Amino acid sequence: MKSTNTLPVIVLKKVIHRKGEQLMLQFKYDGFIKNTLYKNNFKWSATYKGWYTAFNAKAISNLKVLLKYKAQFNLDSSILEDLNIKQIHISKENKTLVQIYAKYLKGKKYHKNKIETYSNVITDFISYIEDKPLIELTNKDVALFIKDTFAYRNINIERELINAIKQFKAFYPECGIDEIKLQSSY
Repeated sequence: MKSTNTLPVIVLKKVIHRKGEQLMLQFKYDGFIKNTLYKNNFKWSATYKGWYTAFNAKAISNLKVLLKYKAQFNLDSSILEDLNIKQIHISKENKTLVQIYAKYLKGKKYHKNKIETYSNVITDFISYIEDKPLIELTNKDVALFIKDTFAYRNINIERELINAIKQFKAFYPECGIDEIKLQSSY
């Protein structure tokens, strides 16, 4: 058994990911922990740079048993917060557009994980703007989306979002977003 002060630290967070509340685990690379999580059906999130599973009290207690004496756990304040899951509502036409956008990215040789991430970002963005026609989109819509939806995330998340929207602009030049003015606020 390792002493407590040399154990790897795992930060536990509650996040909205894949349209649901997830228990997110973030830690410095540790092969044993990574393999243990993988074998126990945790999934990797490139967006959050961490491992996740469905959020519930049982998941946390099972995790503590699974990694007992192998890691320290730090609970992020988000574990205690009541995060709201916003329902995704987009029109059939926009769903089709997102599917064609994914095919566009595939044609540009993007990795399937990147295609999924970018498609999810665009789906979330279209849901966020609600009934506003895509041709009327502006950089202000993007800025508000980032502020309202991604403010609690880190710089890498915002860059991913901006890159997804830049690719969407290249795919759908009719929208009013000015790609040149898209930049991270960091």
